[in-house]
Amino acid sequence: MGTSSGGLNVANGNAGSAGGLGLIVKDRQANSLSSQVGVHLARPVKLSQGALVPLVSAAWKYDFQIDKLSVPAAFQGAPNVGFAMNSRNLGENRAVLGAEVAFVSKTGISASLRYGADLGTIFVSQAMTGQLKVSF
Repeated sequence: MGTSSGGLNVANGNAGSAGGLGLIVKDRQANSLSSQVGVHLARPVKLSQGALVPLVSAAWKYDFQIDKLSVPAAFQGAPNVGFAMNSRNLGENRAVLGAEVAFVSKTGISASLRYGADLGTIFVSQAMTGQLKVSF
C-alpha cells in the first residue's frame, strides 16, 4: 500500500531558432496524487551458485486527478494568439502488474529481467527491463 505525490514546474521558454514558428511556453505548475494497493509475492530458490528469485506483483492504482497538466503556449510569429497543450487523460483506476526473475550469485554478481504493465481503460503502458550488477 502506498501513496505518491509529485509536482512539475514548467518555466517560460522559447524555441528561438524556428523564426515565427518558434514556440513560446508560459509558466505552469501541475501536481499529482495517486494511491496504490496490492501484493508482491517472491519465493527465493537456493542454488549452489546463489539464489533465483521469481517475483510477481499486482496492484490497483487510483489517480485522484487533482490537476490536469495544460501547458499554455503561442507561436513567436503570433504571440497574442495562444493555445494549450493538454496532457493525456490516464483514467482514475488502473491495474499495475509485474513479473521479475532475478539471480543473485554468491560472488556479488546479480542479474534480473522485469516486465511491468500499467493497464487502464484508456491508457496502457508496458515495459521490459534488464539489469546486470557487479559488486566490488
